[in-house]
Amino acid sequence: MGGNGQCIRFSFFSKVVIRAKSRNALGDPEEKENILCELNVIRQVTHVFQSSMVRNAWKSKQELTVHGWVYNIEDGFLKDLNVSVNNLISASRIMDNMKSKPG
Repeated sequence: MGGNGQCIRFSFFSKVVIRAKSRNALGDPEEKENILCELNVIRQVTHVFQSSMVRNAWKSKQELTVHGWVYNIEDGFLKDLNVSVNNLISASRIMDNMKSKPG
């Protein structure tokens, strides 16, 4: 993963939201489903890294990375959403960013 434990790439979250707001995505039920699935995975990544088990592992200096992936049943591809988190500092930054976003 990235150097110095900086493996957060939550800019993907912004791209998903922008895609969700586009007219094409709002009119296409399949695309809506894909977007909701991706947003759900991103949210679940935050739930996992907020758990006491994960936070305690990081506090104990254990190597642990939480990844966000989506498996597409139709084409068999695994999509990396680039929302990996591997330490408390990265997790804190993500939470701060999520709190500062409007809506």
